[in-house]
Amino acid sequence: MEVAIEGARLHLAVLGEGPPVLLVHGFPFSSAMWEPVGRRLAEGGHKVLIPDLRGFGKSKGAPVSDLGTFVTDLLSLLDVLWVNGALPWVGFSMGGYVAFEAWRRRPDRIESLALVDTRAGADDPAARDGRLATALRVDREGSGVVADAMLPKLFAAATPPSQRQAVHAAMTDAAPAAVAGALRAMAARPDSTPTLHKISVRTLVIVGAEDAITPPRDAEVLVGGIPDARLRVVRDAGHLAPLEQPAAVADALLEFLANPVLRRR
Repeated sequence: MEVAIEGARLHLAVLGEGPPVLLVHGFPFSSAMWEPVGRRLAEGGHKVLIPDLRGFGKSKGAPVSDLGTFVTDLLSLLDVLWVNGALPWVGFSMGGYVAFEAWRRRPDRIESLALVDTRAGADDPAARDGRLATALRVDREGSGVVADAMLPKLFAAATPPSQRQAVHAAMTDAAPAAVAGALRAMAARPDSTPTLHKISVRTLVIVGAEDAITPPRDAEVLVGGIPDARLRVVRDAGHLAPLEQPAAVADALLEFLANPVLRRR
């Protein structure tokens, strides 16, 4: 379905019925990356909301310059859908950065957090400069610049070539303006590490055992900083755990969402 909000038209996949859960995709992907996990969550009794962020997938809108725009869009989307109050937010990679920003702005809309293959820290100066330089290249040459650079870092050793090729094609197809804008927004994001202790909702951290972009040590920082956060390491997965091992990621989320021991304090 497509939902009009101020300044954008957001495409949204809705799967299943039951308590809602929001899945936020990573960079430079779309809602399609969550579909295998989303189907399993829907089978487990959840209404799964999977939007394309502004400019990605089938969503339309001017490129972002900061992650707060994504948060504003998502909150507006939830309002249009009459999803009031708090619900679980699940953020993968850049989607985790969006979730941190949402927590800073509207913690009342977040019932729980699942942070998948992401990190709390901001870019160091070299990484920030690298993102900004890449954004300029994407402006000139297209999204294939990002696809070619990221592909070798994304997967576990056992991930088959066919899946690698499909991911490369999906990244190459991403709209260059959205890709460049998101690079600039991520370069400008704040460091969330000092405020992890303020996250007061139940939290699950998931990471691929072979993640080379946000490795398990980054996940351990999250678990060490967020009170009572739980860690799940996914075997035979790199940075793209939701695509490489969707059943394992979905089962971890289903257990987390259902476990009464992890109810909000």
